[in-house]
Amino acid sequence: HTTPPPPLSAAMALPPELQTRVCLVNGDRPGPLVVDTETLDLLRTHLKDDPVRVVCVCGPMRTGKSYLASLLAGDKRAFPLGNETEACTKGIGIRVVGPEMGKQFTWTIVMDTEGAFDPKQDKQRDQKLFILSTLLSSFLCINIKGVLDSTGIDMLGNISAIADLVTTPSGDEFASDFAVHAPHLAMVLRDFHLETTRKPTGERMTPKEYLEDMLQMKRTRNREERETHYIREAIKGYFQHRSCFLIPSPTADKDVLHTIDAQPDEALSPGFVAAANEAVKVILDTAEVKTLNGVTVSGNTFATMVETYVNAETPSIPSAYDAFCQQVNSSALATAKEKYKETYANELAPLLTAADASGTSAASSTAASIVLTLPDIERAHNQALRAAKTVFADKSVDCATIEEDNETLIRYAVGEFAKAQDNNYKASMALCTTFLETHFDAMKRKHQSDESPYQPPLGNIGFFRRDFQAAIDACMALKPTPGPARDEATVAFRRRHADFDAMLLQSNVQLEAAERKRLRLQHEASVEREKREMNERLASDIERQLRDDKKAHEALLQRERQLADQRLEQMRHEHQQLMEEKERQAAEAAKAKDDILVQSLRDDVATLKKQAEETAHQRQEELQARAKDQRQRDTRFAEMMQDIRHNIKEDQERMQQEAEKRAERQAAQREKRLHEKELRKQRQQEKEEALQDEKRRLEQQLEEERRQKEAVASKHQPAVRAMSPKTSSTQVSQSKGVSVVEKIGLYGAAVAEAETVAAMEVGAEIGAVIGAFAGPVGAGVGAVAGAAVASAGCYAKKCLDRWFS
Repeated sequence: HTTPPPPLSAAMALPPELQTRVCLVNGDRPGPLVVDTETLDLLRTHLKDDPVRVVCVCGPMRTGKSYLASLLAGDKRAFPLGNETEACTKGIGIRVVGPEMGKQFTWTIVMDTEGAFDPKQDKQRDQKLFILSTLLSSFLCINIKGVLDSTGIDMLGNISAIADLVTTPSGDEFASDFAVHAPHLAMVLRDFHLETTRKPTGERMTPKEYLEDMLQMKRTRNREERETHYIREAIKGYFQHRSCFLIPSPTADKDVLHTIDAQPDEALSPGFVAAANEAVKVILDTAEVKTLNGVTVSGNTFATMVETYVNAETPSIPSAYDAFCQQVNSSALATAKEKYKETYANELAPLLTAADASGTSAASSTAASIVLTLPDIERAHNQALRAAKTVFADKSVDCATIEEDNETLIRYAVGEFAKAQDNNYKASMALCTTFLETHFDAMKRKHQSDESPYQPPLGNIGFFRRDFQAAIDACMALKPTPGPARDEATVAFRRRHADFDAMLLQSNVQLEAAERKRLRLQHEASVEREKREMNERLASDIERQLRDDKKAHEALLQRERQLADQRLEQMRHEHQQLMEEKERQAAEAAKAKDDILVQSLRDDVATLKKQAEETAHQRQEELQARAKDQRQRDTRFAEMMQDIRHNIKEDQERMQQEAEKRAERQAAQREKRLHEKELRKQRQQEKEEALQDEKRRLEQQLEEERRQKEAVASKHQPAVRAMSPKTSSTQVSQSKGVSVVEKIGLYGAAVAEAETVAAMEVGAEIGAVIGAFAGPVGAGVGAVAGAAVASAGCYAKKCLDRWFS
């Protein structure tokens, strides 16, 4: 990756603006992403129609994307690197590399995208950047740190949003439809140090096998794990071509990492250098030319795709394809027009060379100044039109405007053909006019000399008219052809110089009269000399001579008039014949041209009609099938929606009834609780009052019992004191046994009675306390406890009574 790209030829060299990193999509400003129009102009100007392949690197921020993109561009500093927490790349930057001489002069565009999961940016921006990277690239590298576990796959959550944010030609089968346009996906796992082994066999896996193993669905009850299943399904469904690269950490030295773009390979880990070199080589060898619907993307069309996808609220592949087709067909139409001009010029080149060699050019050796025949022009036009159609068919894309573009090309060719005919006519007129005027200038120079052959005494106007007609005949016989304007040129030539002919005729008449007068004067002088000898005879001879001369002069004038009238009549007849011949030739030429054009148009119309009928038939069948499917789907959808609405209505009614019943129950329960609370409060007050009364009664009873105990104790106290401790029990039993036993029995009965009353009082108090704190149930329990204590006291009293008795 450190070797520079191959040297470029002068024609393929990049401008300085594209030899560094340039911004393709601007993300520095807040708000939506914006296309950098200057970069698009550079791509259209310098890459033009050359094929391009696009390698894109994306992924989370601060994972080394820009360094990987720089390695792919062949320059470690192609893209700026950042060693801070702030993201270094904003939007999308590109670097143009190439062209690849072995791949049809293919340029490589390396794209570096803004890092995802930036806390300062929203999720929609990350999704838009990821979708742009996916739609624009032919090879997509997703750069992730660490292993591809559930956490790593969760970082690819933007993939699952493709179906919601991208429009495809067919909305029913999105996954298969999008997979046609999806790039090759490569997962680049950075800082990877684990062993890729398959459990439980321990077999070592390749990076590709490791990727596929991580994408397998695993049964789990973990909700987060289940959510990653959707991402796995999206990756496997959208990206049919997948690969994986495992690259270890470059170094453990932070200082080296901060300046890794300036470090030589020796300062980095050998394993990292080897893995990075292998990944770059495989990516560049695998990356193919970017295509859209099977059509190769060029620099012009790539710029159009960027504009379409970025400016759209929801990126649409059909819209991008329409703009793509318009750009391709526009470029193909321009190329076809250039091909028409080139072929037309090549077809006429031999004829132009021959015409230039023969001297039949009006001013210079150009297509506009050299005269050609109409069949030659038509043949060149037909050859050029066929070549242009072939070029357009090869370079165009079949879309909705293809027929309109074909018609535009035909109209352009017909217009160029009409221009060629007009230029040829002008060249023919210029050629004939120049040729005739050159001959006429030579004739004028002869006439202006001292010995003019066109006037007496050396000649007359007949010689001029002979040379004049000879010039016209020579123009009509020009080789290889005088062109279609020869008749108009000769007629105009005659009209231009008719005045000169009349002037020359008048001059001839005047010169002949002067010459005759000179001869007459000479004759008169000789006659005058002889007049002295023969006056009468000479007088009669003179008179006779004068009469003869007059008659001869009149006859001469009459003959000249007749000759002039005959010549004018002949000229009129010749002019009429020339006009008729011109009209006939023009009609034949127009008819031949119309026949050729009509036949060509008929052939084209028949071909286009046949293609249109076949296309219409196919489209009709497709539309019928789609309409049938759509009707079935609409029927099923309507039935399903009707069922859903019915179920929803029933659920709503049931929920409403349940809600009303629940509200009634809650209201009744609230009223019941309030009523019970009031009752409990009232009972509590009554119990408290009864407890107070019972307490006072018990206190009085206790006081009375205490007085009784004191009375009983005071009653039996003398008897007890009478039992002296000095007297033994034997003596007492022997002397006063009966009275002592009676006294002890009475004392025990009094004590038992007092204890029984006390037990009953304690039981009552316990029952009252428990009843006060525990309600009616507690009162019952307390009463039972009091009764039990009272029964125990009574039983003890009975036992004592029985014993004493």
